[in-house]
Amino acid sequence: LEIPGDVSKVIINNGSAALQTDDLVITPGLDCNITVTQSGNVVDATIDTIVEDVVVHAKVPAGWSEVYLHYWDDHQNSTTFPGEKMTLNGGYYELTIPGNITNVIISDGNHHQSGDQKIYAGKDVWLELTDEVVGRVENDDATVTTYYKTTVKYTLSAGYKLHASVPASWKDDVYL
Repeated sequence: LEIPGDVSKVIINNGSAALQTDDLVITPGLDCNITVTQSGNVVDATIDTIVEDVVVHAKVPAGWSEVYLHYWDDHQNSTTFPGEKMTLNGGYYELTIPGNITNVIISDGNHHQSGDQKIYAGKDVWLELTDEVVGRVENDDATVTTYYKTTVKYTLSAGYKLHASVPASWKDDVYL
């Protein structure tokens, strides 16, 4: 079943409110498999989100000789700052990362960087750091970190696929 790209909750039922899942929270834009089970009048569901690696593209202010990507997911799985070195490709620095990543910081590996940037899991993203300084913070070692204005661009697909496995007794009577 293909559903709109911005849907974040679904309920699956057999045409009867008596036999249906609770609200199922899904990640917008990511394909998923949902397995529905029934024991008497109790309906349960498990969700397996299908996540593929994504590419982060970054354009940075002139003068940066190296560009790094520090990233983490909602479970605090992360790189160690400053992160992984990005590769220049056609005017943008690029790095392929795991598709479950939801937060990134672009830096020069020293004291120039974006702020924390929230991104959609499973979607390629383009970040552009301008020359505009939006803040400076003095560090414990007396150095100063400079933060740059950052624009985040990405494209959500118009729809994505939701695959559901339901109890055999539901036959063809399955509704979303």
